[in-house]
Amino acid sequence: KRPKVVGVDSLAGDNGIVVSRQEQKQAVEYMVRCQGELWGATSRDDLAVGEQVRVLSLNGSKLVVERAREGQLGF
Repeated sequence: KRPKVVGVDSLAGDNGIVVSRQEQKQAVEYMVRCQGELWGATSRDDLAVGEQVRVLSLNGSKLVVERAREGQLGF
């Protein structure tokens, strides 16, 4: 039996929604609601507020996300 994944490790593969977007000099930073909490996030995709995303990993204290594709939406 596999141990249950808890904490920040449980975020990978989960879905979230972009709640804010802030343009920086070299990157865009996002705030994403995932598992009921707000997280800072980065993405290679150009995301809009309200867009659904999928968590790829955690980099420091920020989520790395991508645009959710059809079939990945789990809301």
